[in-house]
Amino acid sequence: MMFLISEGWTHIFPGFGERVVRFVFDTEKRCITKMHIASNGRWAPATPEQMEDVSQSVVDNLDLSEPLELGLTWSTEEPDWVKE
Repeated sequence: MMFLISEGWTHIFPGFGERVVRFVFDTEKRCITKMHIASNGRWAPATPEQMEDVSQSVVDNLDLSEPLELGLTWSTEEPDWVKE
């Protein structure tokens, strides 16, 4: 299984403005499986709706041949923060 990991993707959420998120994107399912949103200097778990919104943004903007251009890294394992 391959994942794309972001530690600092910016996304505009309707009604909330721009926020920084970190996520795990499952390349087989083509969706985010875990995501946190930066809020007041801390990471807060994202809702399923927020994850779906960012998943669509990633799919719309993603070129799997050049993920580093979007600040993403390849991994076969989820990052440690997923287990927290």
